[in-house]
Amino acid sequence: MNPYPGDTIEVGVTRTVTTVDTPPPPPRLEAADFAEKDTVLAMVAHWSTDELYTLGNLLMGEGDRRGVLELLGILRWLCEPNPAPADPAADTADLPEESPVVKVEFVTQEYEDGVFWSSDTIFLHRANGTVEDYEWPEDHLQDPEWEAKATRYEDLLADYSRSDHPEHGAHLIVTLATGEFTVTSKWSSV
Repeated sequence: MNPYPGDTIEVGVTRTVTTVDTPPPPPRLEAADFAEKDTVLAMVAHWSTDELYTLGNLLMGEGDRRGVLELLGILRWLCEPNPAPADPAADTADLPEESPVVKVEFVTQEYEDGVFWSSDTIFLHRANGTVEDYEWPEDHLQDPEWEAKATRYEDLLADYSRSDHPEHGAHLIVTLATGEFTVTSKWSSV
């Protein structure tokens, strides 16, 4: 017995189902669509001030969110146990096994244009309770991957400082397992 009377399909008949009420998806916007100021201003000339600010806030928020995720990814990469050396021929078999890094801590530094998180002073908090200064590998700028990550790290940390302005003397603690970014006025303890 057909639970849907009047909705039977004969054997050998092809049936096409369409969703008339569903509009097609909007066209995908590319960054190049926004490259020219005059083009963008013409596209939004009819928008209200509130609509412009709403879109601007949405885009800034999304940029900040993605920047934090990218920064977290780079921090996790930097804190991997015994990351690959810049010289692939280097022997890492004799390196001692380290306690994993669970948190990364930043302090502030004053610059001409305000207070920012310092990209030079980084403290690693290990699972065993020890804290140490992060030291970039001596030859990290000789390796294109390390150089690219170091440059991107500095840019992202500066962007984070601009989006969430720290006060002088604050500490930023990034918990690598959860991705939590916490600002405090005190030194972190594991």
